[in-house]
Amino acid sequence: MKAIEASLENISFLLRIPQRKPYGTMEGNVKKVLKIAMDEKDSIMGSIPADLKEKGSTLYASLIDGKVSEFISK
Repeated sequence: MKAIEASLENISFLLRIPQRKPYGTMEGNVKKVLKIAMDEKDSIMGSIPADLKEKGSTLYASLIDGKVSEFISK
């Protein structure tokens, strides 16, 4: 989760650059986050409290299913 957080914070920082934005770098960060999220699914899902498992599972699925195909295919 720390690696995901660091990549997302880096994207946030890069978006604040007033001139030309390094979109290639940001795209790389997004791909990195999605890869970690897919590779570490069991760890991520295991850290969700039992009473929130269903909601967490739905949110995880929407993140992966809704975004992965956009970035992996490029």
